[in-house]
Amino acid sequence: MAIVLLPFVILLCARYCPVSGMNSADFLRIGTGARNVALANAGVSGTDVENVYWNPAGLAFVKDARVSFMHNRHFQDIFHNFAAGSTPWDSPYGQCVIASSLQSLDTGEFQGYDDTGNETQKIKSGDNAVTFAIGKKISVPDDGEHRGVSAIGLGLKYINESIAGWTADTLAFDIGGMHSWSVQGRPARMGVSVHNMGGHLKFHRKAFPLPVIVRLGGNMELNLFNNPIILFLHADKTIESPVNAGAAAEYVMYGIISIRTGYISENGRGAFRWGTGIRISGFSFDYAMGDFGELGLSHVFSISLNFGTLGEDISRRQIKKLKEIETLYNNGLKLYDEGRYPEAAIQFDKVLELDPTNIEALRMMKQAGEHMLP
Repeated sequence: MAIVLLPFVILLCARYCPVSGMNSADFLRIGTGARNVALANAGVSGTDVENVYWNPAGLAFVKDARVSFMHNRHFQDIFHNFAAGSTPWDSPYGQCVIASSLQSLDTGEFQGYDDTGNETQKIKSGDNAVTFAIGKKISVPDDGEHRGVSAIGLGLKYINESIAGWTADTLAFDIGGMHSWSVQGRPARMGVSVHNMGGHLKFHRKAFPLPVIVRLGGNMELNLFNNPIILFLHADKTIESPVNAGAAAEYVMYGIISIRTGYISENGRGAFRWGTGIRISGFSFDYAMGDFGELGLSHVFSISLNFGTLGEDISRRQIKKLKEIETLYNNGLKLYDEGRYPEAAIQFDKVLELDPTNIEALRMMKQAGEHMLP
């Protein structure tokens, strides 16, 4: 029930946040994580440490301690950096995942002008945000029913902005929800979140509201040439701007190499994104490139470490998987010989989830299905 009501709560919160005047802290709109940037900013339905930025509810699905570092060489020599870390926490209220992040934007120096258009001194500016977030699952599936799992998340952030010697800071919070379920054995997720609520940045007696961002999106995994392909759809909106929407796809080969592309319509302009990634044990490297038209290209690099799997030998994991397949297949054969065809079909289906190319499991599942026909 809570996950059903959460989108309405989020939309009400966004509706009644202050919206008058020109926004400040626009750097909070810039996406983080090379994978998410390549996927056209589809991070609202993601489940990684970068969700401290995209949707804190997604943190609830992170199983191990993780850290991530991103460097974005933005257009016009603007540099955007992001670092985040998360870890499971056995709280008094149940298992949670807590995370923190640091986000900064460096615009360097630019020329200042007075009211008559004459050049003045060089001006420096800087933007920073520190976020603390928590995600928690609020429902678990019944055995065998695969109803899915829901989660909620909350983030609190400190925001600081400076320009030409003037500084301002404030606090704001994020809230999010996510639901994960299975469609024919393939994972699917939907997420919703709202960000930057509650704060203003005050420069020289004038307060500027933060950009309140509402995000909604989902993803679903399919099979293509015996490798997973994940399809993404998402939309986001700030109070004072039109809806931005995007679609993306990620193809993962052998669980190691990922190829990503996406298309995003943002501020009335459409653009493609591209990227790739490599994952070896608990180490990931990701790259993304975005086209900003006359402003130039943006290049994003990310490195992530998963301490739960870092150093684990790949061959050991493969052996464990093969043993699991063998056990499931033998259980299926035993149930088939006993005439328990529905239970046998379930075991063979589990084999195919782990190994879609297993011809023997497919053949036995079809035979079990034929016995169940009236």
